[in-house]
Amino acid sequence: TNTARPSTAGNRTAADSLDVNMLWSMDKDTGKGKGKNCDGMNLFEAAAKGDIEKVKKCVGEGASRKTDVNARDAWGSSALMIACSYGHYEIVQYLSSEGARMDVKDSDLNTSLMLAAEGGHYQTVVYLVEGNVEIDAKDKNGNTAFLLSCVKGHEKIAIYLKENGADLKVVGIGGSTALDYAYAKGFGHKLDPETEKRRRSPQKLELKSRPSTAKKRALAPSSTPTKSSPNDAMIKPKPSPSSPHNIM
Repeated sequence: TNTARPSTAGNRTAADSLDVNMLWSMDKDTGKGKGKNCDGMNLFEAAAKGDIEKVKKCVGEGASRKTDVNARDAWGSSALMIACSYGHYEIVQYLSSEGARMDVKDSDLNTSLMLAAEGGHYQTVVYLVEGNVEIDAKDKNGNTAFLLSCVKGHEKIAIYLKENGADLKVVGIGGSTALDYAYAKGFGHKLDPETEKRRRSPQKLELKSRPSTAKKRALAPSSTPTKSSPNDAMIKPKPSPSSPHNIM
């Protein structure tokens, strides 16, 4: 089955049209290229679909281990990162117990924590933070897990990250802070009560060609961009000199 991952960045190459089994195959030495499938489903796809039994079969045990749990797909995402973006907590725990690293970054510097926070997966976020991942890590455009949780309106996650030391002053490319978005979503006062009265209209976050997350790239059958929510309508920012794309 040809299942191309969609691209919202506007600058992906022909890799977007490759067969999913080629994109999600691994070389035993380099983590790239050809690799093994498990009943027609490889590790990345099993992690995306939340099939814990096939994940375990793909990984194998001891001398029968089949797959490097830290192998990457064509965009640098690991199986653990993909599971985090879907919130498949049991798979995240299992892969971590089998040696999967929680602190890796994909080709766009997205982290497992960013993907979990952006997706609204609280239990997974807590697990990663308790695993001592870097809370304020930034992707190639300067976005953090805290900022993305505020942009998406994930109040519980934003509060948890704040309580665990997240930088509240991180600024999106459009010029708005994470707190601006939190106020726009109705919970900014819970993060920063002292500045509740000092508000300004936030700009729409320009993620500067932020690529599809591992979740969106994994199984979506088309490259049709998702429509913005009415709640996300904000003042249009000045276009970035380096990119014309605004992505939510």
